[in-house]
Amino acid sequence: MAADGAFEWTEIEAAPEGVRRAAAKHGLGSRFVKYRTTVGRGLATVLKLVGTGLVAALFGGIALHAFGDDSPVIGLLTGAVAAASLYTMIPMVRSLVKFRDEIYLLDAGLVQLSGRRARVFPWSTVEAYSDVTRWVKGGTTQSIDYKFTVRTPDGAAVVLDNHTTWDIDKLGAHIQGAVAQHQLPLTAARVEGGETVTFGRFGVNRQGITDAGRLVPWSEVDAIHHAAGQIGFRRRGVRKPITVLTSKIPNGQVFAALAQTTLLASRGR
Repeated sequence: MAADGAFEWTEIEAAPEGVRRAAAKHGLGSRFVKYRTTVGRGLATVLKLVGTGLVAALFGGIALHAFGDDSPVIGLLTGAVAAASLYTMIPMVRSLVKFRDEIYLLDAGLVQLSGRRARVFPWSTVEAYSDVTRWVKGGTTQSIDYKFTVRTPDGAAVVLDNHTTWDIDKLGAHIQGAVAQHQLPLTAARVEGGETVTFGRFGVNRQGITDAGRLVPWSEVDAIHHAAGQIGFRRRGVRKPITVLTSKIPNGQVFAALAQTTLLASRGR
């Protein structure tokens, strides 16, 4: 076992057979890091799920009584709280359904092991989405929710979040960095060859950034913006950047790095 940054890597011979076969078939590398949902984290999620369910039931009951007593305003307000509580339960339930899944990080991809079934997500072809939500009260961050989605071109996806996975911030950062490392050289070559490489709403080419199909020349781009769950760019002379949520942009780190390097190159031409 060898330490490397935030992880301790193990030689692939120690991995389950399904992971070894996937690594050999897809050329994913000779070492791995096992990321399994922990019992403690799962129990915490169960308790949170139960608590949120009780809140939903309480306010739902109040809403029903309010409507029965001809108090529609109170009914709508308490009903909204009940609905919001139910909505927040969805990712918790989804995480618990996948509780026994195992995640294996390899140099060139990720393998999700569900029982004996192995699903492969090579860094060179996947789309990675990050969704980071900060809960702030009185100017102070109370908690942070993380969700990272990795999707293959055929639509297969694995969703990793903080409801059942420890150190999800490190895991997500590693995935985004690995995807950028594998895909940036190819996307840069495509741009240099005259193509427009698209990332959801945005696109990058030698002429500039496209925003929903409209070209913004590099001469009008002041900087690339990537912070606080937002990604985009700022036009010259405009204070507010043009951004979208990182959860809406596939491979946001690839986009930010590609746009930054192409912007700098345009200033040298």
